Amino acid sequence: MAPSTKFFAKHFCNPTSPRHFNTQNDFTLIELLVVITIITILAAMLLPVLQNTREKSRQTMCRNNLRQLAMGCILYADEYDQILPWGKAGSEFSIKQNWAWLAAPYIGVKRDESGQMQVDDPVFICPSAPEEALPDFQSNYIYNSKCGIKGRMWYDSTTHIPRVSRPGEAVLIGDASTLNWIILFWKDSFNPLEPRQYTTRHRGRIITVYLDTHVQIHPPISDASMDGDYWRNWAENGGK
Repeated sequence: MAPSTKFFAKHFCNPTSPRHFNTQNDFTLIELLVVITIITILAAMLLPVLQNTREKSRQTMCRNNLRQLAMGCILYADEYDQILPWGKAGSEFSIKQNWAWLAAPYIGVKRDESGQMQVDDPVFICPSAPEEALPDFQSNYIYNSKCGIKGRMWYDSTTHIPRVSRPGEAVLIGDASTLNWIILFWKDSFNPLEPRQYTTRHRGRIITVYLDTHVQIHPPISDASMDGDYWRNWAENGGK
């Protein structure tokens, strides 16, 4: 065996031979704690960014849902003399009689003709609050049909689209705080103390779609702004 080979075998292959390590590359406990602290700080900084990104994604989905629901109502009106779906008809809140049941076929959602609409579809549910959907209706959006502060509509009233003079200012559907209701933003004319039915589930803001199918995100609405033309229900004077 060559001398160099003997030296290698003696010093590197002999299990009893002492080994020398470069301790300068080893992590100390303090260094490890520093690394963990840095990772924790970075995670805390990134978490709000990730949450904001997720909420932006949910807002986009909600906007798309509302626009699709509005298109369903418009397509329904195209077949019924430009009359929009009513909020409900008669004295009972049956699933078959509400606006969503009427608009469902126009957005590809099947419905049971006996009255129980098959609404297990994400288009009826705001992605920021899926747990708020009722089991028998599976929706947490509301439709503008009930009387407002200065409006004249009631549940089974109908509105012809051409009579709405400013469709870009006529709210059609939006986020709901009271599920399966059909009042939007306004207090009940017959009970001024009734709370508003909208909800600010998108970081303190409300998403609504208008009759012209454009979607907007609003801050919370005050009683003062509700008294103006912008937030009135669709009255006999053309939908102001």
